[in-house]
Amino acid sequence: MAVQRQFGAPEYCARERAHPPRTGHRADCPGRLHRRDCTTYPDRPPAGLANLACGARVFRSDGIGRLVVPVPLGLAIQSPLTCLRTLPSRRVSTHPPLRIVFFGTPDFAEASLRALAASEHEVVGVVTAPDRPAGRGQRLQPSRVKVAAVELGLPLAQPEKLRTTDFLATLDRWEADLYAVVAFRMLPEMVWSRPRIGTVNVHGSLLPDFRGAAPIQHAVKAGVSKTGVTSFFITADIDTGAILLQRAIPVGPEATAGDVYQQLMVEGAGLMVDTADALSDTPLDGVPQSALLTGSERPAPKLFRQDGRVDWRQSAREVADFIRGMTPFPGAWTTLNGATLKLDGALVSESGESAPGGLAPGDCHIEGETWWVGTQGQPVRLRRVQLAGKPFMDVPDVLRGYRYPIASLGTDGH
Repeated sequence: MAVQRQFGAPEYCARERAHPPRTGHRADCPGRLHRRDCTTYPDRPPAGLANLACGARVFRSDGIGRLVVPVPLGLAIQSPLTCLRTLPSRRVSTHPPLRIVFFGTPDFAEASLRALAASEHEVVGVVTAPDRPAGRGQRLQPSRVKVAAVELGLPLAQPEKLRTTDFLATLDRWEADLYAVVAFRMLPEMVWSRPRIGTVNVHGSLLPDFRGAAPIQHAVKAGVSKTGVTSFFITADIDTGAILLQRAIPVGPEATAGDVYQQLMVEGAGLMVDTADALSDTPLDGVPQSALLTGSERPAPKLFRQDGRVDWRQSAREVADFIRGMTPFPGAWTTLNGATLKLDGALVSESGESAPGGLAPGDCHIEGETWWVGTQGQPVRLRRVQLAGKPFMDVPDVLRGYRYPIASLGTDGH
C-alpha cells in the first residue's frame, strides 16, 4: 500500500478528514480519534525525523477517503484518463476551495490536472508547452496537458517564454491562490513567487534523494526497493524546497522505470490534491530538506541515449538493475556484430538454476532458447531484445531466426 506522510502540520486518518476530531480528544494522541487506522511510516526518513517539531502524522489514503490499492508493478496503465476514471466528478469535502493555476506538459502531469479538476478546488488556468512537431510527418502536436485542458474547458496559456509582460499579465488576471507544477520546465522567481500561498511541485522521488530531471530512472537503476512522490514548495534552487507531503511505494525486483512511472503518475495525482487540501486548511511551512540530509543522497540528472549503454563489467545485479532503469527511456543497449542491440530485461540466475560458468564480461552462451551474457561474476539471462530494424522480440524467437554467430556483446569503450 502507498503510505503518505505530511510534513509541517498534523494530519488525520483518511476517514476522519471530513470530520476532524477536537484537538486534545485523546491525551495519548491529540487530535486523532481512530488511532487504529493510522500506520507507522516504514520508509527511509533518517533517524531523528520523528523528533522534528513538525507534528507530522501518517495515513493511508488516496485523497478521497479510500484506502489506496497500488497498481501491481509490471502491469501497464494505458492512460491517466483510465487511471482516474474512478474519481468522482466533484469531491465532497469541507476544505476551503483554492484557485489554482496548473503548470505541466506530459501524461505524468495530465493525471494531476485531471485530479485537481475533479476536486473541490478551482483550476482557473493551465500553462503548458507550445505545440511541437512530432512523428514522421513532423506535424504540430499538442501536449497531453493541453488536450486535457481543452477537454475540461479550462483557460489555457502556451508561452514560449515565461518572463514576458503578456504572460505575467495573464497569470495576474487568473488571481490564483496557489500554483501547482508537475513535469514542467524551471520557473523563474517572478513566476513562482506570485501566488498568495506559493508554488508547489510534485517530484517523482522521495526527496531529498534523487533530485533532478530523471528521478524514476535513476532510482530503479540504483536497485531501490522503494521510491515515491514528494510535494514541496518551489524555491530558487531546483528540487530543494521545504517538503510538504510524501507517498512511498514498493519497487519490485523486475519492475522497469516504465512500470514505476505509471504507478507514480497515479500516486502523484492523489498527492497533488492532498497537498492543495492541506494548504487550504492551514498555513504550512513544510520541513527544510536540510533537516533530512544524511550525506547518502543520489543525484538524478537528465539522461540521454548514450547513457543507456550497458557496461558488462558490472555485477549481474547491477547490469539487471541498469537495464530495468533505462527501460523504456532512454533505452538500454549494447552492440552485436557491430550493430546496435536494444535490451528489455535481464534476469539474474536464481538459486538452483543451471547457469554457465567462466563467461568473461560481454561473452555470450546460447543454450537452447536461452541467451546468457557474462558479467563481473555470474551471468545474466536476456529476456527481450531488439535487433536493428526489427521490433522487440522474446529471446527464443530471436534465436530461432538469427543466422549470424553470437559470440560476445560489445564492451569497447566501457
